[in-house]
Amino acid sequence: MPTMSTLKPWLRWLADVGPTRAGWRIGHEFITRSGVVERLAPVGELPELSSSDLTLRQWLHGLPSDHWFRITRDRITSDEARAALESLLSPREQDALIERARRASRGVILAHGGLELDFLEPRQWRLAPLDPEQRCWPLVHGQRIWSYSKTLGDIKDVWAVGRALYVFDWVRARALQGTAGKRGHDSEQPSSWARLLARDFRSFEAQNPWRAGPHWASGQECAIRALVWCFGVAALGEDDGFEQEDFARFLGLIELHARFLDQNLDFARFAVPNNHLIIESIALAAIGVLFPWFRDAERYRRRGASVLNDEALSQFLPDGSYVQASHNYHRLATEYLLWAARLLPAELLSPHRLRGIFVRTQRFLEHQMCSPSRGHLPNWGANDGARMHRLSETEHRDYRPLLVSLALEAGIAPSFGEGPWDEEAYWLASRLPRPMGPTKSEQSGAGPRGLVNLGAPITAPITALERGDWRAMFRTQPPLGLASQCDLFHVDIWRGEQNLALDAGSYRYHDDDWHEWFSGAASHNVLCLLSPQGEVLGPLERPARFAYHANKGMARAMRSERASALATHSGWRAAGVSHYEREVRVTRDGCEVIDRIDTREPIKIRVHWLLEDLGWSVSQSGFSNGSEPVNITAEGEPVLVSLNASEERGGILRREVCLSRGASPQDPPPLFAGSRIAGWFSPSYGVRRCAVSVLLVCDLSPGSYEITTEFIACASR
Repeated sequence: MPTMSTLKPWLRWLADVGPTRAGWRIGHEFITRSGVVERLAPVGELPELSSSDLTLRQWLHGLPSDHWFRITRDRITSDEARAALESLLSPREQDALIERARRASRGVILAHGGLELDFLEPRQWRLAPLDPEQRCWPLVHGQRIWSYSKTLGDIKDVWAVGRALYVFDWVRARALQGTAGKRGHDSEQPSSWARLLARDFRSFEAQNPWRAGPHWASGQECAIRALVWCFGVAALGEDDGFEQEDFARFLGLIELHARFLDQNLDFARFAVPNNHLIIESIALAAIGVLFPWFRDAERYRRRGASVLNDEALSQFLPDGSYVQASHNYHRLATEYLLWAARLLPAELLSPHRLRGIFVRTQRFLEHQMCSPSRGHLPNWGANDGARMHRLSETEHRDYRPLLVSLALEAGIAPSFGEGPWDEEAYWLASRLPRPMGPTKSEQSGAGPRGLVNLGAPITAPITALERGDWRAMFRTQPPLGLASQCDLFHVDIWRGEQNLALDAGSYRYHDDDWHEWFSGAASHNVLCLLSPQGEVLGPLERPARFAYHANKGMARAMRSERASALATHSGWRAAGVSHYEREVRVTRDGCEVIDRIDTREPIKIRVHWLLEDLGWSVSQSGFSNGSEPVNITAEGEPVLVSLNASEERGGILRREVCLSRGASPQDPPPLFAGSRIAGWFSPSYGVRRCAVSVLLVCDLSPGSYEITTEFIACASR
């Protein structure tokens, strides 16, 4: 019989999502798990599709002359695109682009922003690329595919090939060749990329029956694939090698994708009303606009636009932040809107409303930027490496392509000098050359790291503190709604453009051990309690695997200034903690983080810092001899980290510090640190590299305590 402890997460989930969404989701799960879905929507039973004798040329040239797709094709065939890319990319970057495009033609694609996956040649669309036995995902109903991840691995890996983002590399490689195979890349004629696209359509249709397998499981995946294919056909389809038969197959596939989106849009509305809802509504409306002869084109236009305007756009908050509390998802959702701005007419989507979102988003993200020369923001929130497009030779963590595109959308000078990050804006048909005038980094009192006042209430859970070369990003309050990570009161610390104290990232969603650590409090730079069994106890409830919940009013910022902030939360009252607060101060010489805790009961606490792997070691240990601090230094680095714990009343029964680098689930647990996993950083999804976890553990009797961590600049050793 269910107990209150087992019912509590479900009751919390019900309260968070509300009765309408909860009722819809329960009904959906029943239909899916009972097998009813296979009778209501049978695999392979194709709907009647629209018929048309329209040729590719008639379709493309039937679009307005200033349509994004027409502009893209004209730039390629006139060699304008070749000249633009040669001016933006170095010869080395051009060669890297061509080689990546070639590898994609042989089945090797770049996935999640930094991981190469091999889907073989000819392309195996359902291959589990990291499975040692090279098994394929089965052709079961797409809504019942999820259980196979236990044996075949992360479904996001097979979705990576389904998104077909490598098509952007094919288009860019075609542009670099120009009209006659320039720059010595004569092994591929301009027509070769079009032939590859046609081959993709044939093999996808053959290997992925309607509604079967992983590529008919998610509306978001269908939406991305459909729009990428439309872009690819517009850019490449008029080259030799793409025949009328291929265009007819493309139209049939796009109409099936529209049917799928229309039939499954309610799942995004009620189950995942986040970035999924944005792109699914955009794609549905865009297909209705691009292919008006489709049987239900008008329905697609109106329904997609209605959901986008009435439901999806509210995810962009007045202060420029985004409801999912993740920089990567913020970028992804904004990229979706950049496509909407190009594919949807003004009567379906207000340009004025879009411009407001773009301006606020650009200012917000620039305010968060900690490394302008690399375009890096803190690795905040869930990060599965998702992108709508890949239109530059910059790395995954570089946000400059998006920020330049947004600045040009608003008609203002970007904050960065010209560089390869401008290429995205070129392909998005933004205004280039840039507007005249100084960049914002050259204007008085502004710049990528300047404070921004948007004239709106601040709902973003990050407080940026800065003085001199030091910068701290302090998460002073939980995000609106459910959070994907337990990162309340996490602090990122930067010195100059070096990220000393890191946010670990996401790494993998499907692997329970890794997901628990990366998403949970254990990986973040926070103070936590430890249970008697050694479990890390974060301050947030967890009603679902991908959701953390904060009770209303349980955390608040008590002070927020340019170089200091103080916040408190009540997440551990049930454990006997009567008061807890964290204060962060930034000076010209370093950063100080002070945790103050009052407890009525004996407790065990753990302070964790994830540091960039710079060769850290304990240079001074004072705890074994009393209350002297423990100092940690890195060979050749002019920074010292000092940890101390003191009591105003009560008693510290034990103080211990350990350093852990690259500890995995298979390793024995540290002596007192609570988690087997420690010392990892994931710059992009599916990729992890070693970092150093610094763990301070204290046993406290009832009383009042202060735990201090200082990052101090010191002379080079």
